[in-house]
Amino acid sequence: MKPYRRNWMIGFFLILTGIAAYLFSIKYSLFLVGAGVIVAGWSGRVWVYEEKQKTPPEKR
Repeated sequence: MKPYRRNWMIGFFLILTGIAAYLFSIKYSLFLVGAGVIVAGWSGRVWVYEEKQKTPPEKR
């Protein structure tokens, strides 16, 4: 698995864990959600950039 895909999955897991923690009123749950959004967003941006680099220019 490529690093940006793995990091996207980790970020998505952090978002889900943060939402679950928020439902149970666990301290720092919003930090988990925020960290997940940052990790998933950044990795998703890198993922899109990498995939765009692979497509030939005539198909863009």
